[in-house]
Amino acid sequence: MIKNYQTLRTQFNHGKQLLDLAEQVLHCLQPSTLMQQAVRYRSNILTIQGKQFRLNRYRHIYVVGAGKATAGMAEALVQLLGKRITAGVINVPQVRRSRIGTIVVQQASHPYPDATSVRATQQIVRLLRQAGKDDLVLGLLSGGGSSLMPLPALGVSLAKKKAVSQKLMRAGATISELNTVRKHLSAIKGGQLVQLAAPATVISVLISDVIGDDIGMIASGPTVLDTTTLADAQQVLQRYHVAAPPLHETPKQLPPVHNFLIGSNQIALETVARLARAQRLHPLILTSVLRGEAKEVARVLTAIAYEVDRYNRPIRRPALLIAGGETTVTVLGKGHGGRNQELVLAAVPFLNRQMSILSLATDGIDGITPHPVAGAMADASVAEQCVTAGIDWHEYLYANNSFQCLQRLGCLVRTGPTGTNVGDIVLLLIQ
Repeated sequence: MIKNYQTLRTQFNHGKQLLDLAEQVLHCLQPSTLMQQAVRYRSNILTIQGKQFRLNRYRHIYVVGAGKATAGMAEALVQLLGKRITAGVINVPQVRRSRIGTIVVQQASHPYPDATSVRATQQIVRLLRQAGKDDLVLGLLSGGGSSLMPLPALGVSLAKKKAVSQKLMRAGATISELNTVRKHLSAIKGGQLVQLAAPATVISVLISDVIGDDIGMIASGPTVLDTTTLADAQQVLQRYHVAAPPLHETPKQLPPVHNFLIGSNQIALETVARLARAQRLHPLILTSVLRGEAKEVARVLTAIAYEVDRYNRPIRRPALLIAGGETTVTVLGKGHGGRNQELVLAAVPFLNRQMSILSLATDGIDGITPHPVAGAMADASVAEQCVTAGIDWHEYLYANNSFQCLQRLGCLVRTGPTGTNVGDIVLLLIQ
């Protein structure tokens, strides 16, 4: 999964265990694996996390969805249900094949939607409108779905909606803040997909990339009753001084819908901890709701690492500090990078010879860079490299140019698109 695994393993001798753990957990997070663990089908009964649905009650089964993990979810579903699926349409960032069984796979744009994305979403809406009261709609939703399934509300242009998203992201808005606004600019998010599918029965299977696993924020909650209000969205815009076209309120009542969360950052962190124990490390999950400026988060995490190194608390060495969630980067410079790269670069001057750090986006795409990287790793030798090569890491950091600096230092982690997305994972090893 990690394309430059051998190169990094050679360069970061003390960090070999971090690479092994990252490689293993990415395999465990594959959508097919998560689906196999949560979804069963036998004797015409579909069982999802213990809840049973008798499929002989439904005339047609339609599959819709969007997200970075949605293609893998669809593949697993087709293996289970096969031709029992009448038809389907899903939107994904990269199309490996145009059909998965009877499900049409469409390419859409990420991280910002385009006209192709809107047309692809209109195909989903057309399919939903075919569903009747004796039909079942299965939704497959995962991180990235907000951009991949856009349908601007009446009176809102795609260009204006895109501009709002770009400004909020550059201002450092969290994914929850961003999706709160997106819901109130959309005709499909914030539970509106369920309305479009009515009177059909709707079941939605979700993989979360959202801090705290609020299912109403995953892909901006197309199948979830929206608890945010018009006022909440307006407050976000005011907080970041972003102007927007007229917002509209989302529905506050929905037809019956069944939502199931099968993958999340919390599950990822628990998997890392289990794998770490097998390597005779002492893991400590600090949080699955990591947030804040990446530079400041790096200072806090390395401070905890020093406490472990000096006093064997709050856990004894060899220790692995584990954190997950999604930090933010307030872009002030004109460089390239992402929140995981910035976090690692900010940690470099605080690492001693016993410490190694790895931070990655589980979808394999961290920020905006000349070519995709998943994140970065470093140890104390990187600071020494900076001195030897005359690299001013501080200048790169505050120009938001972590990519160029870490590329020079050989610290970038490359995976390509992983086919999954449960947010970011930060691992800090203290030998």
